[in-house]
Amino acid sequence: MDLDTVADELYALPPGEFTTARDARVRAARAAGDRGLAERIRQLRRPTHAAWASNLLAREKGTDTARLLRLGEELRQAHRELDGRRLRELAGRQHEMVAALTGQARHLAARAGHCLGANAQRELEDTLRAVLADQQSAHEWARGRLTQPLTAVGFVPVPALTPAVQAPDHDPIPRTDKVVDLDMARSRRRGRETRAEQDRPRSDSGTADSADAERELRAAEAEVASARGRERRALDRLGDAQQRVLEIGRKLAEAEDDLRLARQAVGAATDHLQQAEDAEREIRQRTAIPAAAASPTTPAPPPPKH
Repeated sequence: MDLDTVADELYALPPGEFTTARDARVRAARAAGDRGLAERIRQLRRPTHAAWASNLLAREKGTDTARLLRLGEELRQAHRELDGRRLRELAGRQHEMVAALTGQARHLAARAGHCLGANAQRELEDTLRAVLADQQSAHEWARGRLTQPLTAVGFVPVPALTPAVQAPDHDPIPRTDKVVDLDMARSRRRGRETRAEQDRPRSDSGTADSADAERELRAAEAEVASARGRERRALDRLGDAQQRVLEIGRKLAEAEDDLRLARQAVGAATDHLQQAEDAEREIRQRTAIPAAAASPTTPAPPPPKH
């Protein structure tokens, strides 16, 4: 018996069976004289329902596990390269894959005798998105030993209707397609101004005295100036919208960090509770003190005075 074999066995069990099976393996390791292995097995934590379903999915043969991991590699590369076109191409595949694998996980859980609730399904979807977003998360998920659902930290896989391009690792703020649009718009404006200057008619002795041509030219120049003003205001509005998007990106990143820390706190509290329960259970088994005897009894009331 070794730790990997025991862990693979335990994390394939439904959460309700985990603790009993783990305690049995702890006792077996102690009986075999391997107290170090017994302690490592005792430290294995019971998975949540969402984590258990994720483990079933990662272990199941014939699922789209390999396709999910490949899609994650493609998405991360497209984000690193700021390839907005490629991200939009992958967006549909991303959502189809998450939906398909969530359905497979529900089927596997039902086959094992458990139905996933709405919260567990949402946590399962979060885990799959984290697998797409982060290579380390993908590695942890593929082992099939999760105890808590995963959360995407860093870039968030691109939404189907609002694709966003993630900046390189040194820039925590996502560079959106609006930034590219703004740069392209300014470039087009500079090009038009250059061409207009080059195409401006040069007056010669034959046309210098033409009043009609001069009025037409001035009217055209006024129209160009008005159009440039409208374009400049539109570009300013686009720049303001871009800044709001970037600020929302910052707040989203902060909220995701808060969510990750909160989940870590819940996990730590759950681990502490399980350790306390395990210690209490071991003491009861060793001393054979029933639960009722462990708590102080309430003294009987004195007999009534006659």
